[in-house]
Amino acid sequence: MLEKKSLAVIIPNWNGKKYLVECLPSLQKQHFKDFKTIILDNGSSDGSVDWITKTHPEVHLIDNKKNLGFSGAINKGLRLAMDQGYKYFVLLNQDTVVQENFLDAGIKMLDSDADVCCPKILYYSNKTIWYAGSPIFRGYGDFMKNHIIKLLIEESHGEEDGPQFDKQKEVGFASGCSLFIRRDVLEKVGLLDERFFFNWEAKDFCRRVRNAGYRLMYFPDTVVLHNVPYLKDTGNVFKKYFFSKTGYWQITGFLKYMKKHFGLARTILYVLKVPFDVPFILWWYYKKKKS
Repeated sequence: MLEKKSLAVIIPNWNGKKYLVECLPSLQKQHFKDFKTIILDNGSSDGSVDWITKTHPEVHLIDNKKNLGFSGAINKGLRLAMDQGYKYFVLLNQDTVVQENFLDAGIKMLDSDADVCCPKILYYSNKTIWYAGSPIFRGYGDFMKNHIIKLLIEESHGEEDGPQFDKQKEVGFASGCSLFIRRDVLEKVGLLDERFFFNWEAKDFCRRVRNAGYRLMYFPDTVVLHNVPYLKDTGNVFKKYFFSKTGYWQITGFLKYMKKHFGLARTILYVLKVPFDVPFILWWYYKKKKS
């Protein structure tokens, strides 16, 4: 039985102990206190379960014993919290650090301008943009007009933070790294699609949110730091996004997304278009290497 609170912070964890040592203390410093943290451990082998149990008794920990993927773990936490009557939900990555006004700012957005919302997210290492909004792709035509890189990587990814990112706006996609959701949205739209094991599950969810008539917003009133390697620090950026495990989940997730929302024929048509994107891909790769 969960302690009765109004908001549930749901964190999927897989060998993330080295990140949780900063993530969980940042949650403990929140101005907003009426929340419960739920961690779903996906079969970690780094001692995460024992460490959380001993050092953070305030956390409701569920040991899945195996890797359910991002969407599988999140859904298990959402079902638990919804059964207990929670009103607000926050999906949060294990490798994040949040500001003290994080929950306050998110709830304020859900109570005013948004049904689902995502804050500004910066790289932990150099404080450049990791997420600050995304284009609104309304139909298949919008996808066909855009290069695959623009679909796989968030708008403004890797740019220096500045005033241009300090404006609230409606977006097409929001990141599952830090996502605020109202209960009524989940009751109408449903949970994450577990066919997306890792990557594109949030984009699929956000498309369903928009299709149901809800507002999806980016807001800069709080900042989340995401402790993942900066693009240049990963070495070969092209390899990272197309020839790696990350790239595999990106590409297969994208193809599942396209097939689900536009059908097999249109997915094949888009894939046939990709070779014509090569000049842009090479230019993008060169620019990232030089930045």
